[in-house]
Amino acid sequence: MTQNSVASKPLVLLLCVATIVLAGIAAYSNTMSVPFLFDDIGRIVDETAIRTAWPPTVAMQNSNRPFAHYTFALNYACHGYDVWGYHAVNLGIHVFNALFLFGLARLTLRRCAPKYSEYADLIAFSISIVWVVHPLNTQAVTYIVQRLESLMGLAYLATLYFFAKSQDSRRTWAWQLCSVGTCAFGMGCKEVMVTAPLIVLWYDRAFIANSWRDLIDSRKYYYVMLACTWGVLAWSMLHYQSDYASGTLWKVEGLSSWTYLLSQSTVIVHYLSLAFWPAAQCVYPAWPVSHSIMEVLPQIAFIAGLILVTIWAMRYRPRWSFLGGCFFLVLAPTSSIIPIKDLAFEHRMYLPLAALISLTFLGFYEAVYRLGVGTLLAWRLELATALLAATALGTTTFERNKVYVSEVSVWKDTLIKAPRNVSVWVGLGGILAKEKKYEEARGHFVQALEVSPSDSNANASYAGLLIELGEYELAGKHLSTALQTNAGNLDAITNMGHLQSRLGNFNAASKCFEAAVQNAPNDEELQSCLIASLIRGGNLSDAERFSHANLESRPDSAKANVDYASVLVAMAENAKAIKYCEKAIALDDSLSTAHATLSTIEPDAAKAMRHITRAIELEPLSSDYNRTMGDMLLQSNPKDAIDKFEIALKAEPNSVELLLKIGAAWDAVGQPEKGIPYLERVTKLMPDWVEARQSLDMLRRANPKP
Repeated sequence: MTQNSVASKPLVLLLCVATIVLAGIAAYSNTMSVPFLFDDIGRIVDETAIRTAWPPTVAMQNSNRPFAHYTFALNYACHGYDVWGYHAVNLGIHVFNALFLFGLARLTLRRCAPKYSEYADLIAFSISIVWVVHPLNTQAVTYIVQRLESLMGLAYLATLYFFAKSQDSRRTWAWQLCSVGTCAFGMGCKEVMVTAPLIVLWYDRAFIANSWRDLIDSRKYYYVMLACTWGVLAWSMLHYQSDYASGTLWKVEGLSSWTYLLSQSTVIVHYLSLAFWPAAQCVYPAWPVSHSIMEVLPQIAFIAGLILVTIWAMRYRPRWSFLGGCFFLVLAPTSSIIPIKDLAFEHRMYLPLAALISLTFLGFYEAVYRLGVGTLLAWRLELATALLAATALGTTTFERNKVYVSEVSVWKDTLIKAPRNVSVWVGLGGILAKEKKYEEARGHFVQALEVSPSDSNANASYAGLLIELGEYELAGKHLSTALQTNAGNLDAITNMGHLQSRLGNFNAASKCFEAAVQNAPNDEELQSCLIASLIRGGNLSDAERFSHANLESRPDSAKANVDYASVLVAMAENAKAIKYCEKAIALDDSLSTAHATLSTIEPDAAKAMRHITRAIELEPLSSDYNRTMGDMLLQSNPKDAIDKFEIALKAEPNSVELLLKIGAAWDAVGQPEKGIPYLERVTKLMPDWVEARQSLDMLRRANPKP
């Protein structure tokens, strides 16, 4: 029995496949409960379009990567927002990618010299097992929304695999059609797929075609179809241009094509270092911009040298050149001259890492073979090295995944590795503010502004906290700075709207929210803010027109239904408003605003109480909801009303209305003396209110201290 037959046994093949699958599952087994993080919230949790799986166009409409985005709709249709399902799909995609890489490497190596073809399965296994567990891939697998990258990778590898398979099959056209189909699918997943037809062409010339004429004569129609898939990408980019218009892609303030290219020389060197020693992984590295060629001359020289070697290999070692070409071409859309706001992200190395690992292991095999040890010892050494590397890397991946357990964990890890990253301080401050840890949050925002005093996001986020704390004048100053730095900053515009609402300038608030809605037309929270400000400003006709148009465009949106109901309430059309509130609850029983609105207009007192109770179950600390329930209980059960008013008072400690209501409730309970402290707070807040001071004096005389 020959060595070749031993290496190609079906049992060996099955063992390789099973080991790759199990290794991938083991490395990511602790990710199934990782919550939605960062962009997951906007693109999945708050994206109402994905709640409609049919027709597919609904879920695809709000993304320039529509095919990948639709998979989130399929997830939601199966299990709602249970994160395990999203992670299971991400892991499944990653494992399939490893298997496609394994299959492609096998087919390719079998076309090479006997020293490679003899042990094609085992060499391909070495490459795939290391890639599937490499920690540099964690961002593309564990971070749910980065499925966009891994799904594009699946389409990319499948396109190459099906083409390679077509050359060894009697059903050539069937496999080539599969290749074209997966390429078209990938074009609708992410823009990086633009390079796939070029990589297939390079693969063809390096491994299959004897000449360019042979290639054109044999497969010209295939390449015409493959080129047509660029039309899918063009359609995807043109039908939804929000990301390109928002200043995060192509036209980025402070970045030119030249400075971006200079900066990418250091980024690529960083990527290469992480591939071989992934000890400095960072979710948000906030990579610095390079402005002068002298700043990055060593990195440019190094990268230029690698490119020149690849070009040289195209002439003298065409098969080796393919791997270098894969690395640079797949990185080109994100690491060349097209500015992207975030200069470096680990998930961009998802496919280039496969080329790098392939080059490393094939180079290792070649070097050992050239020492004269023969193919048997060469592949054994390579296999042993691969298994040792996979064990170490898989353990590192398992540990790296623990960083994603929460947003706080991610930010803290980033803070250690990138302490000058303003976004980290702002992110942690925002989380602390949501948890009502206002002083800690303030400290983080102040630290962010110390790092970068004019940073638009830091100023806008800090202003949001100041609005919550009632420091309106200081909030206004920071919002002015934020808007001067970036007039289109959505958070700054939105917070300016909130500030104007707090100051009672509802017309000015409406203009801010209207501008915000124009920048983010699918943000339902902003739409609600606009409608609320129009109502409070007395612009009921505009509120009715906007909310009605919004409802017509989203008839199955619970939020749109309750927003329209709130306008009807303001117009005293309660009977009509009840129907829309009930529809909103039928669409989404967890929408607290629907229950709260219905509780204020429901004529049946028992039903009204059930709805406000449900609203408080959903948002226990809501000032408005507890105030509403307190009002309902004030006559029938004033003691319980006090408890609700007290909860509301914690959120609004300077609310004169709440202080007076608590005082009145204690009077109704028959213990008016307990209302004295609240009335004292009223007189401190409003020292010129004579009636309040007189009432306080009367209470004190009637209830002297013992």
